[in-house]
Amino acid sequence: MKTAIFALSLITLALQGSLAPAQTFVADADLFAADEDLFEAEADLSAALLAPTCFKLQDPKRSCLLVGNTVVDYKSPRFNLVELNGAWAGPGNETPYIYIYGEGNPIFVEMSLLNRPDGFGYFVDQDTIVVVFPDDRDYTGTLLDSNTILWSNNTIWRKR
Repeated sequence: MKTAIFALSLITLALQGSLAPAQTFVADADLFAADEDLFEAEADLSAALLAPTCFKLQDPKRSCLLVGNTVVDYKSPRFNLVELNGAWAGPGNETPYIYIYGEGNPIFVEMSLLNRPDGFGYFVDQDTIVVVFPDDRDYTGTLLDSNTILWSNNTIWRKR
């Protein structure tokens, strides 16, 4: 019962916007095998739940990263799955690779094909990322859609 009360408190805080907007949560398919009676107020809450954006992780497999104040229906989770992992094309047709992981700085940008050090970063919210490029500076990226990133220096990367 204490677990149910704690979980309901977290859900209430999330719905009220009291949790920090940059919080992240890694969802795994096994996580949703919770007890049937974990939430007694499930029927009241399920109407308020929307399909959140969940960024597919490179590792661990079958997992995705929820960003922000996210509430998930554990019985039948639905996500707007976004795949950022893989090759991207910069304005000069260069090929950086982005990988999303579940711990620490979850965004890794491989720049080895460009003879540059790799970048690392994090999600600000479900539409915004920040990546630090050690040989340059940090840039904010706006996810225009799942295939396009507009960077704060006005360059655009497109998914290959």
